[in-house]
Amino acid sequence: MKLLARVWLLVALATAIHAQEFSIDLAELSLEELMDIEVFSVSRKEGKLSESAAAVFVLTAEDVRRTGATSIPEALRMVPGMEVARIDASKWAVSSRGFNDAFANKLLMLIDGRSVYSPLFSGVFWDTQDVPFEDVERIEVIRGPGATLWGANAVNGIINVLSKSARDTQGGLATVGLGSEESRSGSVRYGGRLGDDLYFRLNARRVERDDFALASGEEAADGWEVRQVGFRVDWTTSERDELTLQGDLYDGKIGATFQIVDSPTAPYRHTFDFETPISGGNLLGRWERRFSTDADLALQIYYDRTERGEAPISGNLDTWDLDFQHRFVIDDQQEIVWGLGYRLIRDDMGGSFSVSFVPAVRRYNLFSAFVQEEVRLADDRLRLTLGSKFEHSDFSGMEIQPNIRLLWLPAERHTIWTAVSRAVRTPARSDHDIRSIFEVVPPGQFGADSLATFAMLQGNADFRSETMVAFEGGYRTQIGERLFIDLATFYNIYDELLTVEPSLPFLVDSSASPYLLAPAIIDNRMAGRTYGAELAVDYQLWKGVRLRSGYTFLKLEIDLDEDSAYAGGLEWEGVSPQHQLSLHPSLSLPRNLELDLWGRYVGDLPDAGTGVDGYFDLDARLGWEVNESLELNLVAQDLLEKQRVEFLAPHSPTLNSQAQRGAYGTLRWRF
Repeated sequence: MKLLARVWLLVALATAIHAQEFSIDLAELSLEELMDIEVFSVSRKEGKLSESAAAVFVLTAEDVRRTGATSIPEALRMVPGMEVARIDASKWAVSSRGFNDAFANKLLMLIDGRSVYSPLFSGVFWDTQDVPFEDVERIEVIRGPGATLWGANAVNGIINVLSKSARDTQGGLATVGLGSEESRSGSVRYGGRLGDDLYFRLNARRVERDDFALASGEEAADGWEVRQVGFRVDWTTSERDELTLQGDLYDGKIGATFQIVDSPTAPYRHTFDFETPISGGNLLGRWERRFSTDADLALQIYYDRTERGEAPISGNLDTWDLDFQHRFVIDDQQEIVWGLGYRLIRDDMGGSFSVSFVPAVRRYNLFSAFVQEEVRLADDRLRLTLGSKFEHSDFSGMEIQPNIRLLWLPAERHTIWTAVSRAVRTPARSDHDIRSIFEVVPPGQFGADSLATFAMLQGNADFRSETMVAFEGGYRTQIGERLFIDLATFYNIYDELLTVEPSLPFLVDSSASPYLLAPAIIDNRMAGRTYGAELAVDYQLWKGVRLRSGYTFLKLEIDLDEDSAYAGGLEWEGVSPQHQLSLHPSLSLPRNLELDLWGRYVGDLPDAGTGVDGYFDLDARLGWEVNESLELNLVAQDLLEKQRVEFLAPHSPTLNSQAQRGAYGTLRWRF
């Protein structure tokens, strides 16, 4: 902490000395513009950040650029309330407001309205969400439930990555990067116009990341690379209508060291290095019609394909999705947004002795409808929002997810809001159908004639949705022209949480050798509470000098049902840090130079595996805009430690590794 303070003091002194020389335009939002930035994810329509009745944080393209982040999880570290920890070079534990894990299952992620939340395990394959940040307009992050509009699994938060339109990415852009951990990267993008109102964008990208380290200091086998090509077309067909068509294809390989029980005969368990092939693609089409400033509709259709060849299990997943939305105003005080949705999912999972799904092939449906009304009262200083989502899935049946939100604008640049919401995490394919061997007791351990006994995680067709009722409140204000403060508080009550309950073993008369299977069956025998506060402060010291900071406090309490024997239940209380702090000073220096420092503190994780110590760290970025076409960046990451553990994932079949200090440089050329 002393080192961070000294660095910040040096920055402040340098700033004071050169303050009068700063003349570069940051191309950043002023604080007033920040308050008025448009956000979509809160209410499924564009609205001002300052008038949002939710805990929302927006990462602009400029914010992401100045952090030096190269992946979505890295950029999310800036957001108060988000928990981001690296497991190995390609895997992250990412969550919001608790329950973090390698398979965190209460956070919905969208890219341009396309869900990338996997129905296989109710989580996100972060290694395939390698979005080129040059094409990103903003990342909207909502902490807290958004299920009324976005549906099941938007329990603890929503991440919505919104890309720039083809109209805003005209011309060419090429980037090249080299580094120690971000070993090699390159991308090229070209945007053009085919008519007065028809624009397109083509892009290609390749990224290679180096291995992390083992505790011994030797290299792990978890390096990875991804190749991606994509396009986007935006066409204004009339004064009322706009069409968008976009898509991506990707492939790559993800390295990892697997530690699995993969044989019914000795030696039972094996440890080996393996490169997982990944590939997939998506195609999305969207039609929007604007009747007036107060009425519009949108129809979106997309198809998504995912293929993975993990060592213990491989398979593919196909998703077809249809979404319709209509917004209109009844009078000057009432606005209605409603919509319908349908999603068809089909997967084909090839298993092994270690992991399998029964049945191997499954097709399932999701039907949904939502309606939300906003009523404006007291000369538009008081706004009441009421709504609910209605969903029916093959796994959980009908779910109803209502919310009520109240927004009060007591004075200019002051916002007070509160909300009560219900959200559910519906069962995933793994909750119902998984069979996973995770431990073995060799023969002879319980007597000379005892057989080998295998512990097996087993899905449960009667598993129900996990539920949450959230109570939230917040205050948002701009003080003068320099200071912006956003405070959110919450108290969440969870029920029907997932547990793993032991059952009686049974004999498997295998032709190779008979053995016992001891099932641990997925069930709903846990409840819990989380409460805390999240603070974001944005301070414009003077022209060209900005300090962004965030603080998070989180407390989680777990209660097991009296009839539960779930040994891992109380561990959830210690897998999320109780305190987090982020400081990000940005300076715009003479001669078109930029300097960014990013200091972070993350608290202890006492129950994540065998426990993980809290840590301080510091990133630094130096940027130079050589001219209008050429930009150079040098980034140093994790400067305070040579290597460290950020998260231990005991439920993962792969070996954890440790993040290392690294540096990389990038060159961007616009043509």
